[in-house]
Amino acid sequence: ILLLNRGRMSAAVGSQSSLDSEGSEDVAAAAYASPLYPDLSNERQQCSAAVHSGNSPQVPSNPQVGYTWTTPALDVSQVRWFFRDQAWTNEKGGGERCKLWTPFMGYDSLQLEFQFRHHVTTGETPDKVLVRGGLYHVDVLARTSQPIYWNEEGHEVLRGVWFNTKSWQPLDEESAGRLEAQYVQLWPLNAPVVIPPRKQNEKPKSWAKVELEGCHVEFYGPGQVLQFNNSKTSQLTRTVGVDLLGLAKAGKADRELVRGYSVAAVQTDVIPPVSHLVFMVHGIAQKPTIEFKIDTVCQHQVHNMCTATRNLVAKYQRELYPHLTNHRTEFIPIEWRSKIALDGGVIDTVTVRKLRLVRELGNASVLDVLYYTSPLFIQEIIATVVNEMHRLYSIFTQHNPGFEANGGKVSLIGHSLGSVICYDILTNHNPVDQYVTHITNNLTEAGDAAAAAASGGEEEEEATSDVMREYLDTKLKLLQLEANLVRSSGRLVHTKALPFKVECYFAVGSPLGCFLSVRGVKPFLHGSIDNILPKSAARRFFNLYHPCDPVAYRLEPLLFPWYSRLKPVPVHHWAAKDKVPYEQLAREAFSEDEAATELVTAATGGKKKGKDKSRSLKEFKKDIKESRTNAVSKFTH
Repeated sequence: ILLLNRGRMSAAVGSQSSLDSEGSEDVAAAAYASPLYPDLSNERQQCSAAVHSGNSPQVPSNPQVGYTWTTPALDVSQVRWFFRDQAWTNEKGGGERCKLWTPFMGYDSLQLEFQFRHHVTTGETPDKVLVRGGLYHVDVLARTSQPIYWNEEGHEVLRGVWFNTKSWQPLDEESAGRLEAQYVQLWPLNAPVVIPPRKQNEKPKSWAKVELEGCHVEFYGPGQVLQFNNSKTSQLTRTVGVDLLGLAKAGKADRELVRGYSVAAVQTDVIPPVSHLVFMVHGIAQKPTIEFKIDTVCQHQVHNMCTATRNLVAKYQRELYPHLTNHRTEFIPIEWRSKIALDGGVIDTVTVRKLRLVRELGNASVLDVLYYTSPLFIQEIIATVVNEMHRLYSIFTQHNPGFEANGGKVSLIGHSLGSVICYDILTNHNPVDQYVTHITNNLTEAGDAAAAAASGGEEEEEATSDVMREYLDTKLKLLQLEANLVRSSGRLVHTKALPFKVECYFAVGSPLGCFLSVRGVKPFLHGSIDNILPKSAARRFFNLYHPCDPVAYRLEPLLFPWYSRLKPVPVHHWAAKDKVPYEQLAREAFSEDEAATELVTAATGGKKKGKDKSRSLKEFKKDIKESRTNAVSKFTH
């Protein structure tokens, strides 16, 4: 129950437009679409003037001095809303224990309080409120917060009125309501109350006591509300302190409680609008084992990857680019594994029961690669990812209407198999058409060869040539019929174009180099990036990997053959000083010893003992020296 007089409360609801009308609130206005209460701006200003007009006296530090106290109604800026995960398990003692409450930013808290007070005054069902940069929405009545772009267990939401001064954690709403009721009963709202002075050496007097779960709260004055633990140890300590040591009971309180949050909620306390949106596509090993559900394991892992990346980027942006205060990069996960049926569980039925856990782990990881290399499933996976990007981008633009108008950029990050999926989306890869084209070219070349062989004019050779042509034509028609059958089966889905232009494409821990090699991509001497990814598909392309990642492959040798002799460029540490721009770094070739060691190991099967090693190493050094010289000179040219 809100213990506020109705007239002041209705004025306290106010409007967002009054806050937006201040010159310093442009960031908040850009982050959200429209004000909530544009017709109540005057009332909101009048309420702020009345609450902060100096009519609320401060409690004097000297208790021996009497004073007059007037309890003010809490302004919307003094109430703070919080959120936390539903619950988490205490690993040591078992059972469940809750995390600490996290305060919403000032802008979010104001919107939540506006909706709450509007509901109290009018009885209307409040709208869901976008919070935390538009990633979550809050149901004010249910006190829950749910993510918008991914499936996850929601967060609890709490309206904080009474707080612990040590940690500034809020009391639960039931306890806070009981304290508020007792507080305004002792010192009514907007009614002056005379607080008598206290005599010297007089123990503080408790005006009232409220019993709560596991503790009790005593009111010693408007500015002195103390919470005591009801445990035997706490009671004994307080009793010994008062009776034997002559200490006041108030001095042995476990906590001091205050009414209203320590930091006022202001409109400028808001997350800046999104200027760069990044979709993150996961790879293999996202299908759980038999012990887990796919929607809880896969989506949780993808969400954690986005959260970690988002936090790191925000941290480094504050440290390295402090002037970019009105820009934000947002990361949204694309979880595709749980949205496709694939074989419908047939693989599980043929999996041998012995070593079941090991086989399940294999099915959960390597099997995704086999699915993707199959022409029956690859288009289903690609279409699922594209449809998910369309759906999430549509939701994002609805919640951020100024994103495209302000030149917002969109990039893709693909991890492991996800990088191959992103690449195939950008290049509109179709394995059936690629296969038909490849076979058609080969059959055409074979037919031309047969025709050339029959050019001697002999009747027998001409008959052989006609038979060969008829055979090749029949096989080509059969191949086309097979392709049409695959298309008609529903597995081959026409892929829609992306609804945005891709700025950057990041392949992280990517096997794309291996996939392209298997597909027949070969380097050309001119070394154009169009050999792999045209700039019309993505303006910039990055292949990032750890040298020890067994799944990652290089891509530079597919651009230019001599790149295989050059070392990959290491990524600068974020805190490194005097960073040389990557385009200015000198390319280093593999040293003779490194390259020779690799070649000897490959040639001898890992055996490098005896005279054969010396002789082989000498020969290889000579070859590598020549190759290294040619590589550097050709690359420089």
